[in-house]
Amino acid sequence: MYLITVYNLYLKQRMGGFMKIKICLLFILLFASTSFAKFWMPAIFNWGMVLQRDVPVKIWGVANPNEKIDVWFNWKKTSTIADNRGEWCVILEPMEANFKPMAMTIFVNDIPKKEIRDILVGDVWILGGQSNMEWRMPKTNDYKRALADVNKYEIRTFYQPKMGDKILRRDNPPGSRWNTSIGDATLGSFSAVGYYFAEVLAQKENVPVGLVYTPVGGAKMITYIPESVMSKNEDYAKELAKFKKAQQEYPYKKTLDKWNQLNKEYNDKVAKAKAKKQKPPRKPTFLHFNVIDGMPYPYNLMNGPAFLYNKMVAPLLMYTAKGVLWYQGCGDAAPDADTHFKPKFELLIEHWRSVAGNEKLPFYCVQLASFGTRAHFASVRWAQQQTAKDDVNVGAVNIIDTGDEKDIHPWDKHIVGKRLANLVLQDVYKHKDVFGKCPDLKKIDYKGNSAEVLFNDFGRGLELKGNIRGFEVYSNGMWQKAEVSFNNGKVVVKSTDNTAVSGVRYLWKNWAKPDVCIYNKDGLPANPFINFK
Repeated sequence: MYLITVYNLYLKQRMGGFMKIKICLLFILLFASTSFAKFWMPAIFNWGMVLQRDVPVKIWGVANPNEKIDVWFNWKKTSTIADNRGEWCVILEPMEANFKPMAMTIFVNDIPKKEIRDILVGDVWILGGQSNMEWRMPKTNDYKRALADVNKYEIRTFYQPKMGDKILRRDNPPGSRWNTSIGDATLGSFSAVGYYFAEVLAQKENVPVGLVYTPVGGAKMITYIPESVMSKNEDYAKELAKFKKAQQEYPYKKTLDKWNQLNKEYNDKVAKAKAKKQKPPRKPTFLHFNVIDGMPYPYNLMNGPAFLYNKMVAPLLMYTAKGVLWYQGCGDAAPDADTHFKPKFELLIEHWRSVAGNEKLPFYCVQLASFGTRAHFASVRWAQQQTAKDDVNVGAVNIIDTGDEKDIHPWDKHIVGKRLANLVLQDVYKHKDVFGKCPDLKKIDYKGNSAEVLFNDFGRGLELKGNIRGFEVYSNGMWQKAEVSFNNGKVVVKSTDNTAVSGVRYLWKNWAKPDVCIYNKDGLPANPFINFK
């Protein structure tokens, strides 16, 4: 009905007001005669979407070359002409937040081509990273409470099935859709970190929130950027060259034959187990190889250079958003992370901002939680923190006092989401009554066999929880446990063997949770650090 109403208004504007019955008949005939014309828009432009408030909003798609495009939304028309390749883009004027569902109609040469209903206007945040951003709501400590409060907020997510591709794609993966948070069935599919973030944001800002979903478990940064920019970073370039070589040397036919044979044997075993009502056997590791274009691939698709970018990121980065929330680092926690992680991360941020057309797009990451691993989590946390310090509108959320020593997927995601929201509310939204900054190293004064450590508390004070712990000093050519004292916000560390101190570090370990002791009065832990004289 909305489509016909808009079309009536549209024709009245152009034709002076024919009789409604003639207009409706004309609409039916014209729509039928052009139903096979070329027209396409990305799947993200669909029912239930959330548009970004207070800024110009991009709407785009493909039609036949040089066709006239009119986008009707909020009772306003925005027009353009498709270029010689059929590509078109219109810019909607800034709009205020709106909880009332609205509809959009796209016309091509005065003929309605697509109608999108149930559109809200609020704040849109893109979610990226690995499995801890992907982690679903039901496996979190605060899920029951969130489910009970779900009707208090208007939170939606654009969900994308996990999918990579060898070449750059224009559309989102098949099955991509907007979901609302109403009810157990849909809330259970939400990113937990994303939802807990959105709860705080929706409450404080009183706006609808849209979360655009891109995270994939185990993904490295290299899969989230295009091949075209990898030459800007030596590490990316080396990994890409390694990947290309693997492609050339890989025995595709032999591997496919083996894959097909094992797959047949496995399916036969599963069928027999089902017939006997028995538990099906575990799928052989070899069958987890990715098959694309009928052939197995030498890399896991989720870590192949540019694979996730090509299918899950590129089609939506132009979608107007408030910012990006990023929780990743496990996949890149290599021995050289202390020096190599930061430039790789900065290139990813730079490119995402470039495609979005906003060089200052807020980009907020979550530092890695405590976990008992052999990977180099401490170096990654430090690199994330330094990236936030050195780049404009980049933030890093400290969650080192959370986590599980033996589970890389801890259930305390409500803490992560809330801290992320509070930092964003303070930095991006400029709330004066929200405090999201963790105490941070200000300076260290070295004095022979001791050093005085000063923290920046951002006006929120410091307090000690339990005994002072977690500090080490570099003396006599090695890191060793320090003698430590805490007084009036100052930490004094000394070497145990009375040798000169030339370095200090705090919480420099993977599983650091038991040693977190310095907080501010908002309950936020001091950032881990490493420093040399």
